[in-house]
Amino acid sequence: MFKVFKNFEGNDIAGSIYGAESDPLVIFLHGGGQTRFAWDNAAENISKKGFHVITYDLRGHGDSFWSETGDYKIHDHKKDLISIIKYHDKPANLVGASLGGMTSLSLAGDSDYSSLCKTLTMVDIGIYPNQDGSDRIVEFMRSAENGFSSLEEAADYISDFLPHREKPKDLSGLHKNLRKKG
Repeated sequence: MFKVFKNFEGNDIAGSIYGAESDPLVIFLHGGGQTRFAWDNAAENISKKGFHVITYDLRGHGDSFWSETGDYKIHDHKKDLISIIKYHDKPANLVGASLGGMTSLSLAGDSDYSSLCKTLTMVDIGIYPNQDGSDRIVEFMRSAENGFSSLEEAADYISDFLPHREKPKDLSGLHKNLRKKG
């Protein structure tokens, strides 16, 4: 079910919720350039095991608000996460991939807020991220800020950036991670 949360600044954070609110809370946080839909299958499966699951679009991703300045700091992502956890008034089991993992780790390691994190699972994250690699990804994402004329063009662009990966034949997953302007 679609849900809009308000962050600490009153901005919209788009989410999907699964399972009963009375169950233990699990929050899945996606990686940079992805959306909450990256966790759909996992969220559905975990909710069937008796958990209340939330996936949400990090700021600057998917259907959540986008900063006019294009500035997205881990500290702000963390404060958004705190807003969502406090809305539920119970500690969360956090599962974060890449950027979502860094956000979760930032919360878990903050003595002021660590009690909001019951467990922490990180996927595809290094404790000491390579700044050159991070800069390369940001540069890639900003180089296409005017968008693409089609999903096929976007898939070609990504394939050029990641030549070691096979270009997907089914673009439905890519469709969920892109926004259509207008």
